[in-house]
Amino acid sequence: MSYGYSPPPVSQINNYDGTLNMNIKPEDGRNYELGVRGGAFKSRFNFDVTTYQMHLKNAIVPVARPNGTTAYRNAGATNQKGIEALLSYLAVSNPLQDLSFMKAWISYTYNDYTFTDYKTQSFDWTSSSVITLDNSGKHVTGVVPHSLSAGVDIDTRPGFFGNIVCYYYDKIPLNDANTYYADPYSLLNIKLGYKKIIGPLGCEIFAGINNAFNARYSSLILYNADANGIPPQFFNPSPGVNYYTGLKLKYNFK
Repeated sequence: MSYGYSPPPVSQINNYDGTLNMNIKPEDGRNYELGVRGGAFKSRFNFDVTTYQMHLKNAIVPVARPNGTTAYRNAGATNQKGIEALLSYLAVSNPLQDLSFMKAWISYTYNDYTFTDYKTQSFDWTSSSVITLDNSGKHVTGVVPHSLSAGVDIDTRPGFFGNIVCYYYDKIPLNDANTYYADPYSLLNIKLGYKKIIGPLGCEIFAGINNAFNARYSSLILYNADANGIPPQFFNPSPGVNYYTGLKLKYNFK
């Protein structure tokens, strides 16, 4: 069990009229965490599983002013719980074999983050009035409910190596009201190469492909982009399928 707090940044302490926001308080929360870690089969199989629940109080929320500016106050709370798990299996680890190293791993994260008390105010330009929005019970903006990554790492005695990694991301709420979501997507990255050490000189040549499925996704999202009253533009598009290659030289001066 742990307890901590986060003080508001300067931008939330200074009001737009030049006064100080004297009533704002730090966010504080309590976290309960339980985990298990271990190995089997002579430490070839390893696991690390953690579950947690955090209660956040005094969450800082924005408050719209009639003149169109924004102030901040303590008005919210969230309930954050989840599971983090990592499993790995070392199939081969013998530098004398042609296939000298092979390790498979998988990582999974589950996040169930909800607003338990989250009320904000915004300025409605149509009616020229301040309206109150109650997002209690909604999912916390920008938190991925389910994410999964898995991969295989391979090395050979002659010097060839490879890495294959696959990622999956669940749909993401884009605004506090949960009226917009980003679609789920998967990514596949592959890297192959050859490395050789001759005396003090090391050489590595490699090539790879990112986003082999040519998925349409965004790794840079502008959350709550609908708050300004114009058609929201949440996404900055990320690259489609792309290729790369490289050469690395290393010299040991010992």
